[in-house]
Amino acid sequence: MLQGTVITETEVLLPPEIWRQYIFMKGSIFKIKEGKEDTWKLWCLELAEKRYDEALETLKEEGLNRECGGVFNIQGTWYGYILTDKDGIPSNKDKEINQKHRDTIRECREGEWIDIDTLYSLELE
Repeated sequence: MLQGTVITETEVLLPPEIWRQYIFMKGSIFKIKEGKEDTWKLWCLELAEKRYDEALETLKEEGLNRECGGVFNIQGTWYGYILTDKDGIPSNKDKEINQKHRDTIRECREGEWIDIDTLYSLELE
């Protein structure tokens, strides 16, 4: 790892094929429609609790190891996000959990997706 070096796509420190290897999580942010923040929060909690095992099975099918989702608020505007540890294969459109996931995003999302990359990850063992 390059210690003490800030790596961004717009800087000329390293070419993209080098700095991209340091991306730990890929994801997207979306603005949540007014009044739909609880819908998104409840779906995230449903995946984390009631449908946890089913959600893990879909990760395996998509070739992923980790997916995170949640919300944050900036000056009264709610945003949702989904992060994965890498690019996976497309989800099975016939599975009910994947249909519900897409439908919930469609119901809650306002506007376009904003792509994000996580360039560091710290974890205590």
